[in-house]
Amino acid sequence: MGRPSDAILIFQKLARSVRFMAANQRMYIHKMQDLASMLFNKHHYAESATASRTIIELCRQFTDSLATSQRFLVDVFLDHIKHCDCANYLSEALIYSQETLAIAGQQCFKDPAFIEQYSFCFTWPGYLSSDAGYQQTIKQCEDAINIILSLSKDGTIKLNLISVKTLAYLRLGQLNLAAATIIEGYDFAESTTLNELTCFGEVLYVSALVQRASQYSLCLRLFFNGEFNRARQLILEVRRFYEWHAHSRNSWFIDLARALRAEGILECASDRHAEGAAARTRLNELQERLRSTLPGVADQVDVDLNYERNYPAWNRLLEKYPLTCSHWEGGANTEQESD
Repeated sequence: MGRPSDAILIFQKLARSVRFMAANQRMYIHKMQDLASMLFNKHHYAESATASRTIIELCRQFTDSLATSQRFLVDVFLDHIKHCDCANYLSEALIYSQETLAIAGQQCFKDPAFIEQYSFCFTWPGYLSSDAGYQQTIKQCEDAINIILSLSKDGTIKLNLISVKTLAYLRLGQLNLAAATIIEGYDFAESTTLNELTCFGEVLYVSALVQRASQYSLCLRLFFNGEFNRARQLILEVRRFYEWHAHSRNSWFIDLARALRAEGILECASDRHAEGAAARTRLNELQERLRSTLPGVADQVDVDLNYERNYPAWNRLLEKYPLTCSHWEGGANTEQESD
């Protein structure tokens, strides 16, 4: 009836009843999973996250009496991570993704049939981690690929892990390693027969990110060399790409913010202050909109913008082209300034 708040209240009452049941808990937990999925499918993400969090609490309570299988528990965790991600509870999603990975890693040694589900657990840390967490994701992917090669011949699993590893390199700003890793994915895809196209589609998506990042890095080099026209053409292409696609993946708002800042600094450094001020305004508006609608993503944008300003490429640029205009003073501030 479109009343998710009422639905979640009734769901909590059901959970309290199940908590004190002497039998049949597993059956009711499955029913509760169906209800949480209904909330999610209706785009009531905050309510679905609350529901799946409640299911996890019940599973923890009934670990012994319910004889909850590790496969079932990982499924419950993965559902909750998905719900948290869509509700922008990113910190909670990351915590559960790491716990899920640990459980799945232990289980796959006992049950080789668990290896496919284990590989799925790597996707979330790759998307949700920030800063130093990506180094951990890269190490985890490398370990998992070695494990998977010894236990399974399913090429789609390895391809999925290659995609996650590439994303981690991208977020660390290690573009050469990201490009080399995605090429490894192409080579592997050509050398094996894949049963599904989904994982290769993910490789194509990550490849597009790498290409836009090959363009972003080239723009900074052209900027440093004083080739402002070519640099401007590239950054406009990159910015328009992210403006068009950011609505489909929240993580691309980070790339859009970086492109807007680079565009504005480039314009002001080439004495085109009206255009630089316009780019700054678009960045401010983007950050304000994210704070009101997607606060978790807004926090990630702020972290990434501050992280990027420590890159050697940016330091060299700002030493060569020191900015003193009010639009981009210092070149790296993410705080809003008055004109």
